[in-house]
Amino acid sequence: MARSEYLRKAQAAAKTYLEMRNYKIVEQNWQQSKYKVDIIAKKNGILYFVEVKYRPSDSTTARLDTVTTSQLRQVRLAANRWVTEYKWPGDYKLSAIEIDGANFAVLSFIDNEL
Repeated sequence: MARSEYLRKAQAAAKTYLEMRNYKIVEQNWQQSKYKVDIIAKKNGILYFVEVKYRPSDSTTARLDTVTTSQLRQVRLAANRWVTEYKWPGDYKLSAIEIDGANFAVLSFIDNEL
């Protein structure tokens, strides 16, 4: 399977996980210029800008440990751009979801500010 197929399936697993927990998916793969967000979801009036991290199960690195300072800064900039562009008046948070292995299992979801 190509890397892009793994990423697509990981994002689908993340979307399903969020929807099962009553998050409404606002957008997927939002991109504008250099800004990109994997999933934008909403719950209880709060927007969540979600970074999806996938690694094969034989990886020795924890997936959320791979969120670098640079990636976090990019997600923060993208979230600020989206909020400004769509004039979002409410609260928002940066989040991450960890997807593992061939079964695309959700290992963890950080739904508070990273």
